[in-house]
Amino acid sequence: YEGIEVAGLELISAALASRGEPLQRLVLEHNPGIWDDKGLIAIAEAFQESPNLIPDKLGLASNRIGPNGLRSFGQVLLKRRSPLESLHLNNNRIYDASLMDFLMALHRKPQKTPKILDLSGNNIERGGVLQILALLRRQECSLEQLEMNYVIDDD
Repeated sequence: YEGIEVAGLELISAALASRGEPLQRLVLEHNPGIWDDKGLIAIAEAFQESPNLIPDKLGLASNRIGPNGLRSFGQVLLKRRSPLESLHLNNNRIYDASLMDFLMALHRKPQKTPKILDLSGNNIERGGVLQILALLRRQECSLEQLEMNYVIDDD
């Protein structure tokens, strides 16, 4: 099984963005179609004009999300009225550079940080950990639960 391809994600995203009301939960896990940015960029573009229609609970685990997709999606999250309830980005081979771009966007509006953020199983090293700590120190940060099991930290 090859999972959802980018064209399928574009159709799903467009349909969700035109609903007028968000789903409570959307899980798009283990889909090679999201690999290398294209899928998450398609999701971000579909919700660009209606970011509040992004489901409050979003599962994007095990998709090998790339840095451009994560950056684009982070920009759309900043436009929401309220933070996501949960964002599962575990096991996506996210490296420090792409994580830091995503977190830098959230530093501008820490109250838009998802309440639950799962970064387990990614390639997060010292720089990424320091960025997460800096975000957590912000009083207006809305993060309530952070999961970072099995991250790769060489230091």
